[in-house]
Amino acid sequence: MNRLGLAELADWMGQGPPWRAFGLAFFAGLIASLAMAPFHFAPVLLFSFTILTWLLDGVSHLAGWRGLRAAAARGWWFGFGFFLSGLYWIGFALTVDAENFAHFIPMAVVALPAGLAAFVALATLLAKLGWRTGSPARVLLLALCWSLGEWLRGHLFTGFPWNLIGYAWATDAAPGLWVMQSAAFTGVYGLSLISVALAALPAILTQDGPRGWRISLLLLLTGFAMLSGMAAYGALRLSHTPPEDVAGVRLRIVQPNIEQAAKWLPEHRAAIFGTLIDLSSAPA
Repeated sequence: MNRLGLAELADWMGQGPPWRAFGLAFFAGLIASLAMAPFHFAPVLLFSFTILTWLLDGVSHLAGWRGLRAAAARGWWFGFGFFLSGLYWIGFALTVDAENFAHFIPMAVVALPAGLAAFVALATLLAKLGWRTGSPARVLLLALCWSLGEWLRGHLFTGFPWNLIGYAWATDAAPGLWVMQSAAFTGVYGLSLISVALAALPAILTQDGPRGWRISLLLLLTGFAMLSGMAAYGALRLSHTPPEDVAGVRLRIVQPNIEQAAKWLPEHRAAIFGTLIDLSSAPA
């Protein structure tokens, strides 16, 4: 038996009725959005992608189209929860000119996340093709397929590269700021790949026996060392280019505080332009 009872928990998550698996996937995706702005709570990804890995373990025994469909469905529900909670703000943008655009709110808030979730479904479907429950390599396979799905989402149909997992580190505070510096080499899609692989690592703790536990702990320590190394590199990189003033530059930033609805009315154009000129030319 697994020492922490995680194998039993993983079986409960992955091998129960479909409605339970879909609910867990939806919840895992829902909380994964906490890693994005404005929260940037990256540790939540450990829970989300561990759950997703165990959910895929639960359909690994299904062969053929049945298994692919089950893996895609669990991925879709994960993606739907992730995008539903992470892109809700798009609905607010359509209330600015509600008379003309409010009827698009259901499409923006529900239909868009449902469509974007198809890229996650594709990622989990592809992962199912090479999935082996119990193998630590499945964590890397999931990360590769997830990153591919993000790349496709960022390029197909003019692209929609919002809420990539690599953005979880895009903050002005350490350690996220340090880890983010690795994007100089990997790009954001590579940073997503690394982030998903590290976030899903706890899923390997379901391995039984002393040897399985030694392998699991070794991989977890390796992942922690890798993340620490990325943070150390980022801190060193930033220390070599400290922020400093540039002589001879005069800069003024003005905020006219124009009501959003008035910005697009032609009759306000001259007044808005005049306000910007007055603010820009006023004494310092």
